[in-house]
Amino acid sequence: MYRTLAEAAANCTRNIATGYGPVFSDRKALGGAAILTRPEPLDEITRETETGDPAERVAKLVKALKEPDCGTRVSAVCALAKLGPASQEAVPALMEALEDKDWVVRVAAITALGGIGEGARAAVPALVEALEKEDVCASATIALGRIGPAAKAALEPLAALHKSKSGFVRWCAEEASRAIGR
Repeated sequence: MYRTLAEAAANCTRNIATGYGPVFSDRKALGGAAILTRPEPLDEITRETETGDPAERVAKLVKALKEPDCGTRVSAVCALAKLGPASQEAVPALMEALEDKDWVVRVAAITALGGIGEGARAAVPALVEALEKEDVCASATIALGRIGPAAKAALEPLAALHKSKSGFVRWCAEEASRAIGR
C-alpha cells in the first residue's frame, strides 16, 4: 500500500508512461478483453517538448492532445504531468481530455491535473463528477487530494467514498479528505 497520495499518483504515472496495462475504450468490442500496449515512453512529441520555453512546450503539448492517435495523446498528457504546476495553462485542455474516448487518456489527464495541484482548481467540479465513474474514481480521488484545500467542494462527495467496497478507494478518499482539510 502507498503511504501518500503522491506515491499513488507517481505509480499511476509510471504505469501510464511505460504502457503497462492501458485499457482502451474499444475493449468491449473484443469481448471485454483488455488491449495491452507498450508505447515508447517518450515519442517524438515528448522529446520535442523536453527543453525550451515552458509556455511553448505546454502549447505544443496541448496541440498534441487533439491528435487522432491515442499514443500521441497519452504521451502529451504524460509530458504535461511531468511539468507539474508549470503546465497550469493546460488545465482547460486537460479538462477536455477527461471526455476522451480512450480510458488511458482520461486517467492520464486526471493524474496530470492532480500534479498541477492548486493551479487545477478549475477542474474540481469535473473531478467530482469523475468520482461517480468506476473506471476513473480512484484516480479522481487522488487528484482531488493533490489539488488540496482548493478542492474543498469535493469533501462531501469524498466522504461518501469512505464507505466504498474497494479498500483502495476508501484509503484514497480518506487521504484526499485529509489533504483537502488541512
